[in-house]
Amino acid sequence: LKNSFFISVFYMILIALILAFILSKLMAKPIKEIAKFTQFLAQKKFDARLNLSSKTEIGDLSIGLNKMANEIETLISTLNSERNELNTIINTIQEGLVVIAQDGKIVLANLSFMKLFQQKDPIKRYFWEVISNQNFNELLKNFNKNDLFLSEEVKIEDQYFIVNISYIPESAETISIFHNITEAKLLEETKR
Repeated sequence: LKNSFFISVFYMILIALILAFILSKLMAKPIKEIAKFTQFLAQKKFDARLNLSSKTEIGDLSIGLNKMANEIETLISTLNSERNELNTIINTIQEGLVVIAQDGKIVLANLSFMKLFQQKDPIKRYFWEVISNQNFNELLKNFNKNDLFLSEEVKIEDQYFIVNISYIPESAETISIFHNITEAKLLEETKR
């Protein structure tokens, strides 16, 4: 009787261990797939999807994560499209346009600006390295950000510009637009 009791307990423990092993394998596989999926998202692979067809909480989690990935993919696609449209608009502006961060580094420049100052890639460079003009550099350094806007005539080498400077408080950036008035200035001087 004692022996049969121990044998019964032994088999129950063995069955419990086998069931625990099988259940842990069943639970671990979807969790590993979810972990792998989150790694894809971390690598900005937003087209990745989970294929867990379980009617448990894990299946619900899979559906929710797939919806989230789809929304992120749509938002990023929309943002990229809007950024491309904005860059196209900025680059078709005939005036030179430059955006300068608070630390003095250029964060954005349109094609007209790059052509004007003969720069292929002025981004992340200090504005005084790109625009080597004392008048403009002093104008920008002394610009009172409380005024939010300034317009002044500046001579850069042999060309005249109306430079409009605006301050963006939200990003602490300064926008400068260079409108070339050289022809008008020369015509005015010729009339005198």
